[in-house]
Amino acid sequence: MKAYTAKNYLTTLDFIKHILEFCSNKDFEIITDKMPCYKQVCKRLGIRHKHVTFGKLCVNLRKILLKMDKSYWFRRALYLLGLWLNMFMFYWNEVRG
Repeated sequence: MKAYTAKNYLTTLDFIKHILEFCSNKDFEIITDKMPCYKQVCKRLGIRHKHVTFGKLCVNLRKILLKMDKSYWFRRALYLLGLWLNMFMFYWNEVRG
């Protein structure tokens, strides 16, 4: 897999094409968050797409960060914690269950 420094249409297209190389079953659905380029790429490649927002326990740290006036590293740590929590909640609600 590759690590991308940006999230845009071209990197998403490259990522999903790379994933498709490993899929033997072509009848599947991709579950994504609200980033608009996922929908555009799935439409272009003819893949079913499902948009899922996270559950009630999701923490919206961006709203908290706007209210806080702390150092950059503290805000960055909270942001990364929020990303981890979102992925954990996705796993807990969708993959595990």
